[in-house]
Amino acid sequence: MSGFYNGMAYILVDTNGASGPNIAGRDYWVLSLYNDAVIDSGVTEACRKSSTCDPVEERESYYSNCDDPGNAPDGCFGRILNDNWEMNY
Repeated sequence: MSGFYNGMAYILVDTNGASGPNIAGRDYWVLSLYNDAVIDSGVTEACRKSSTCDPVEERESYYSNCDDPGNAPDGCFGRILNDNWEMNY
């Protein structure tokens, strides 16, 4: 599944397809693909281009969504990517 949101493409990745357990942030994630080919999650295209927005702060705020089952899988991929590919949540 994929789409566009806030000037970036998003891609839903399910590492094991229809097989269980299908837990957000454990075996499926949302990735963001930016116009400059960067893959990450949590920073809007507008923030990446703005001199008044702090991308690190916006990213950290988005990552906190991973701790909330109602928001998962939002933020979980970015946490894994930036925590040396470990699920530290």
